[in-house]
Amino acid sequence: MPRSPLLPRVQELFALQSALGMRHAADALFPVDRVRFRILDGLHIPSRTSRWSRVDHAALARARDGWRDRAASAAPAVEALFGRYARIIDSHPLALRRLVLYELLRLLASTPHTPTADDVTALGVDVWEAEALAHAAAREPRLSADSRAAAEELVDAWHARRIRRALDCAARLGEPGRDTGLARFVLQIANRDRGIDALLARAAELEDTGDRAGAAALYLEAARDSVDDSTAVEGLLRTATDPVRVVTAVPVPDGLRLRWPGAGPCRVLRRRGGTGPWTLLADRVPGPAFTDTDVTPGETVQYAVLVAYGQDSRGGGADGLRLVLAGPPVRHAPEVEDVRVQDARDRVTVTWRTPPAAIAVLIERLTAHGGSCRVPADENRFADTPVAPGEHRYLIRCCYRLHDGRETLSDGVAARVTVHRWPTPVTPLLVTSGPRPGRIAVGALAGWDGADGSEVRLYDRPLPVPRRESGCDLPARELPAPLDWETTPLPHGVELLPPRDGIRFRLTAVSVLGDRATTGASVDVEFAAPVRNFRVRRVEAELARVTFEWPERAERVDLRWIQAGSESRRVITRSAHRRSALEFALHTAAAQFRIQPVPPAADVVIAAGPTDFHLPPDLAVTYDVRRPTWWSGARRRVTVRAEYAPADLPDVLLPDLVLVARAADGPPGATPPRPRYPGDGVPLLRLFGAELGAGHTVQRDVEVTVRDAWPPYTLRAFLLGAGAEFVRLTEPPPERLVVR
Repeated sequence: MPRSPLLPRVQELFALQSALGMRHAADALFPVDRVRFRILDGLHIPSRTSRWSRVDHAALARARDGWRDRAASAAPAVEALFGRYARIIDSHPLALRRLVLYELLRLLASTPHTPTADDVTALGVDVWEAEALAHAAAREPRLSADSRAAAEELVDAWHARRIRRALDCAARLGEPGRDTGLARFVLQIANRDRGIDALLARAAELEDTGDRAGAAALYLEAARDSVDDSTAVEGLLRTATDPVRVVTAVPVPDGLRLRWPGAGPCRVLRRRGGTGPWTLLADRVPGPAFTDTDVTPGETVQYAVLVAYGQDSRGGGADGLRLVLAGPPVRHAPEVEDVRVQDARDRVTVTWRTPPAAIAVLIERLTAHGGSCRVPADENRFADTPVAPGEHRYLIRCCYRLHDGRETLSDGVAARVTVHRWPTPVTPLLVTSGPRPGRIAVGALAGWDGADGSEVRLYDRPLPVPRRESGCDLPARELPAPLDWETTPLPHGVELLPPRDGIRFRLTAVSVLGDRATTGASVDVEFAAPVRNFRVRRVEAELARVTFEWPERAERVDLRWIQAGSESRRVITRSAHRRSALEFALHTAAAQFRIQPVPPAADVVIAAGPTDFHLPPDLAVTYDVRRPTWWSGARRRVTVRAEYAPADLPDVLLPDLVLVARAADGPPGATPPRPRYPGDGVPLLRLFGAELGAGHTVQRDVEVTVRDAWPPYTLRAFLLGAGAEFVRLTEPPPERLVVR
């Protein structure tokens, strides 16, 4: 009964079988339906020509083709598995039987009770062999998990020439018992181990007598026979050459990157702590570089490299030892990466990327006298404040925890930063009306340009700062274009000309020093627009109508007037201005009007000047047109009368009155429309203002005819000349103005 499969890389074989759903290697012989097989006298399966046939290459080929048809997606795994089976049969005719028998014993040993014939038949063994196999399995001692691992690793250690490891596996496996194949293999290992011990003993004697070359040759032969013998390696490092410290180890994210001169094949050795035994890390390394990924952050290790160490005479083609290289002990403590340093006003900010294995990051600020002080830090950043302008140095170190619980620090990464001087913000910002109309004056109490030599720029647009208060620092390159208004220097500021009236803006002062900028105070400024086209007209003797253009951005307008020594006031809203005509009750006497926008709510308001308007006393001209009488012929009589109050006003200048007639534009007999303006008809009569007087009636007879046109005609009078807009013209009923 085998206690070891005695096959190389058997763990890989078990993994391939398990991935295809096989319990053991005999299941691979039946891709469709599992049938019985025999194992006691060789591995046999049922056959068509005879009752039982031995498993050979032909049987493996038939089983492989069946597995291809059953699991087409797993074809690469099937090819790899049956290739291993073919090599096993080539190595020994009974090697495949030994593998299946070992697997059966392993499965039977996993049952909680003594194996029975039913347990054996459940695994596929023929019923005629089940009882015998169950009896044999019950007599075998059950191996522990460690013993089974040693049994499956034994051949791999031997093929890798790790004789010390193979000897350790044999010791963990225990006595071979009735497994004669295992007994012969363990004896072979022991003989190789005794030969290595003899080589080491002779090499030590030669080294003691001073024969370093002879000792090095024996140490090299021992190292070739056993790649994991630390005594042979240490002897080589002592006798072959003085170790040259040229093996460099550089921390990388996944371990330590080793480099050395010379070409392979190379053997890489490592010892932990720098003083322990040498162990094989990698064999037959082709190039002068290797990455050790099996190193704990924080621990100290040392590496040695045997360059072109060759093979012994049993392997053929011995080329001898070319070079033995060793490196100094190195501590694997990865540093932080991607360190970025940024300065601000009285502040230093540093960010980095922390290695995954680090448990903390420690920051020290180095002083000019060689001292240091700790700076609190987060996992990936720290901010040091307050910091004076000038150059500062920091040391960033990673903390790691070792196997024994102790903590160790990395050597550290140095970071240098220069803290620059930042400009002083302008505050408070003073905005008033400028010396010249339509302009504003901007200045500060502490002077316009900063004492630190900074330049002051004005902006009327949002800035790229997180908040709008003063004192926000930002790079000058992020600033938009400054205010482009017409600017005139003042002793303590500047004078600005806004592009137009009626604008509202937020004026912000920014101090700029080199490539650094600081926002100062901000002020909301309302540059109010004046009221334009302000007019007052009388629609009746004691009723006036006010018209004007609403000023931009204004919400209310203040209207005041003085008449007969009494002042009146009315606040007009935007909605009232849009809704209907604005009419006010007045006396017939003259009145003085003043209108001005009401200042809105803002930090600074540059108010618009008032607009005045003088309304003269009430003046009225009344005219009438009467039909002709029998004695007047075709003439019509026009009566005009002017009235004003008080009637004794001196030097009243009345406008002229013009009477025009308009013929019809449509078909004959249609009533023509009323004339719209003095030129919209034929003038029939003109009375000069000097002819009109208060209380006097002026009469004129006119003949109503329009050249090249037949009646009917429509008459209308208009006032012309200075002051005509302030005189009310009262017209007769419309029917009196139509002449037929």
